[in-house]
Amino acid sequence: MPDGVRVVREADTPRMDRLEERCSVWWTRGIVYPEARHRVARADFLVLHAGVRERTATLAQQFPREASLYAEFFGRCTPLVTFTARKGETRGPTYWVFGALPEEVRELFEAP
Repeated sequence: MPDGVRVVREADTPRMDRLEERCSVWWTRGIVYPEARHRVARADFLVLHAGVRERTATLAQQFPREASLYAEFFGRCTPLVTFTARKGETRGPTYWVFGALPEEVRELFEAP
């Protein structure tokens, strides 16, 4: 990633200590929660964890706005890179790396 970019990473994503030396890296429990949405709207890159999205979906009754934001996000955004387990080669959760949000999605995240 280029120097000086803004990266938002969800809980349970890999640490980015070396990247933090030259970029702004901000951790959040999930990109759709109120404390993160403002930064997400202005981030250059987003690093997401499948488990966070799944946990939010299972709590949709408690967090309907957040669950719907994930649905909108994944419906309108395409990951730059996906890291996922490959049988016999790698194991672990799925991570996605996305670029900056498109304007229409950014507006959803900036809304109260």
